[in-house]
Amino acid sequence: MLPLVPALVLALGIVWIALRRRRNRLLPPGPPGKLLVGNLLDVPRKDEWLLYTEYARVYAGDIVCLRVLGQTLIILSAEDDIKELLAARGAIYSGRMRGTMVQQQLIGGNRVGEGVLVLPLGRPFRAIRRIFAAFLGPQAARRYADVQTQAVTECLRRLVDKQQDPHIPLKRMIGGIVLRLAYGYEVSSDDDHFVQLAEKSVVAFLSALQPGWVVDTFPALMNLPSWLPFAGFKRKAEKWHQDAERGLNVPWQWVKNRLASGVATPSFAADIIEDKEETAARTAMRDIYGAGMDTTLAASLWLILALALHPEVQLRAQREIDVVTLGERLPTLDDRGRLPYIDAIIKEVLRWHPTVNLATAVPHISTEDDTYRGYFIPKGSIVVPNVWSILHDPAKYPEPAMFRPERHLSHEGKCNPDPYNYVFGFGPRQCPGRNLADTTLYLLASAILATCNVSDAINGRNEILMPENVEYSSGIISRPTPFSCRITPRTEQTRALLYE
Repeated sequence: MLPLVPALVLALGIVWIALRRRRNRLLPPGPPGKLLVGNLLDVPRKDEWLLYTEYARVYAGDIVCLRVLGQTLIILSAEDDIKELLAARGAIYSGRMRGTMVQQQLIGGNRVGEGVLVLPLGRPFRAIRRIFAAFLGPQAARRYADVQTQAVTECLRRLVDKQQDPHIPLKRMIGGIVLRLAYGYEVSSDDDHFVQLAEKSVVAFLSALQPGWVVDTFPALMNLPSWLPFAGFKRKAEKWHQDAERGLNVPWQWVKNRLASGVATPSFAADIIEDKEETAARTAMRDIYGAGMDTTLAASLWLILALALHPEVQLRAQREIDVVTLGERLPTLDDRGRLPYIDAIIKEVLRWHPTVNLATAVPHISTEDDTYRGYFIPKGSIVVPNVWSILHDPAKYPEPAMFRPERHLSHEGKCNPDPYNYVFGFGPRQCPGRNLADTTLYLLASAILATCNVSDAINGRNEILMPENVEYSSGIISRPTPFSCRITPRTEQTRALLYE
């Protein structure tokens, strides 16, 4: 009877291999893999969205699959597929990567990293999202326009009359808005301590969440002493854990101390500091900064660069604003309905150069096996929407490389699809800070155009920038490479509006 055992094992092995091959045949199309490494060499190191768009064309499918060291990567390049999987089926496509680097090293026993970036869908996730909805919902966001307007005008005062890189003043502006609303804290310098705390906390999460950490493949390595030369991942994780913990606790305790002293400024944190779910409240305040700081900063940089490169757009927008304000005041949120071209500019900025071309910063993970359009999508697949491919689809946006705000005006012909449907994420993982980001961009754009002209954009090599030679960073957030420009008041009367 013993010879039957190896025969049975062999038969089971053959069946298992056949099933695996059958399953692989049902995966979406993609470049053929190589022995052992699969498609590792097919994953681009920069401008990934461009190559993935090309893969969709070459393999005649808007769903492309790559297999990398046993991990399935699904790239979605069509709107219908993204909406179906990430929104309609969002319950099973909203998982997060929670490997050893995140789960054990960054988060640790005191759970400092358990924010909306990494939490699975469930009660703690919903508790934080409810706080976001209360403070950052569409109607709530309008209540904070005064704080945003003040920060915008202070930023413009620092920008006018000098040829300079707008990055630092914009970063201070956006950080100041978020920290003032969340904690009642006033940012006092370009290298403000609280801004640095918040930034380091965000960097800690995003860095630990990236795939490729050796400890995720070999969890036993987490038991190594951190002083070993090849245990650098552990030293990084220890630092990131400290950064995350300080970003979570230091501003929260600062508000507590101010409340105890009777000198606290009104803020989100002050309103909920006695909440029975303090962990959710404290985490939500920390996550507000990460809910849009980098993307809003990148979009603001693209806005200023687009204006500098397109004086005809500035002129048309300024005429529209002058009709509404008569040059006597800054535009407000209440004017927005009468400033459709300003809205069109913001939409075109977000479409022309999306700040997140691929949602790879914190990718969606499928939590169950699924079948879609005849393709098998295994549990644990990384599912990435290629936002760039949608926003540069010539069928939706004719001449997509051109910056044309009028494409978003219905009275000038067919109105192209609204980029807001794509740039802020999908399903349960949609960006909770989208309303705050939207109003910030509107107030920035309208204030600049009401008061100033933007011109003379040059890159870091002192070359004059034109639409055809704009360069941008690759990676998680896409922003213009460093540039400088000149922002000058249109008249002495409009200059005065910045100091009222």
